[in-house]
Amino acid sequence: MSGVLRRPPSFWPDCWKRSSRALRWRSRARRLRLIVAEHPANNHFYYYIGLLFLGSIPWMPMVAVTVWRAFAGIRRDGRQLFLWCWLLSNLVFFTIVQSKLPSYIFFLFVPLGLLVAWCLIAIVNVKAFGWRLPFHVFPLQLVQLLGVAMLAALLAALLPIVKLVRMQPAKLVKIFADER
Repeated sequence: MSGVLRRPPSFWPDCWKRSSRALRWRSRARRLRLIVAEHPANNHFYYYIGLLFLGSIPWMPMVAVTVWRAFAGIRRDGRQLFLWCWLLSNLVFFTIVQSKLPSYIFFLFVPLGLLVAWCLIAIVNVKAFGWRLPFHVFPLQLVQLLGVAMLAALLAALLPIVKLVRMQPAKLVKIFADER
C-alpha cells in the first residue's frame, strides 16, 4: 500500500486511463469515430440526408407530401410524433458521429416507410376515395418481420459458410494470398 502511495503524480492519470470504465468509453468513442473520421471524404453534415433522399427515390412524391403535411397533424397524433422523433433523433445522432457508413441508417427507412404509409392512408386515400382505413402499427409483427429477415440472412450466409468449412486449408491460404 505504501508503495502505491509513493508513486509519482504522473502515475495516477495512467491508472485512470487503464480503468475499465474509461477503457469502455474510449473504445465506444473510437468505434463510432466521435473524434476522428475513418473516411474524411464522406464526413459532411448532409451525408445521411442525401442517403435518405437517394434511398427513398421510389417514394419521393409521397415523402415530400408526408413532410409537408406532417407538421399540420403532428400535434393530433401521438403515433406520428413517435415516428418523427424516432427518425429525426437518430438522423441527428448519426449526423454528429464522424464515421459515416451507409449501413448505419438502413433502420431509418422503417419510420420513414411508416410515415409514408400513414400519409397514403390518411391523406391520399381520403382525397381519392372519400374513406379512410385505420392505421395501426403492431410491434409484434415488426418483431416477427425482424426474425424472418434474420432467418433469411442466416440461410443466405449458410451456403458460403458450408463451402468454406469443406475447403482445404491449403486452398484457402492460396486464395487469401492471391488477394494481396
